[in-house]
Amino acid sequence: MSKTQKMSKKEMRIAIAEDLLKQLRKRKTMAVTQGIYCDVVDLDTLCLDNNLNRGDSAQPHIDKIQGSCTVCALGGMLLSHIRLFNKVDIGQLTHVGGYDIKGYLLDYFSKTQLSLIEGVFERWHGGDKAAACAFARKYRGDKQRLIAIMKNIVKNEGIFKP
Repeated sequence: MSKTQKMSKKEMRIAIAEDLLKQLRKRKTMAVTQGIYCDVVDLDTLCLDNNLNRGDSAQPHIDKIQGSCTVCALGGMLLSHIRLFNKVDIGQLTHVGGYDIKGYLLDYFSKTQLSLIEGVFERWHGGDKAAACAFARKYRGDKQRLIAIMKNIVKNEGIFKP
């Protein structure tokens, strides 16, 4: 039985949020910014320098990959998904867009939840506009806003409630 078969969807959502929080607390981690889903800086050089192939599983190399990434909320969640559940090859991280990321994360989060998380992080909101706007305004920095979103998911048992 695999790790995901032993965990409920709720437990997987919480695990992703907790893992992302752990990664964001590290001194050297991915850059967090609005407007970029998941950009691996020079994936070819990363592969050459570390003797990796694009068809290799990303999970065993996620720390190296993460160190060269710039992500938004969903991109950060994708990296945690890879670290925890290993369903992505290195080559799939080239030009990753929102549609690709949501495809992976829909195994755990609803479309509504993903849109709300993305909207609040990007500050274009979504869902209950008043609550989403108020939540987004509390955090000026992208990294601080992402930390707050992930803490909210953990606190609310796997559901983001601005």
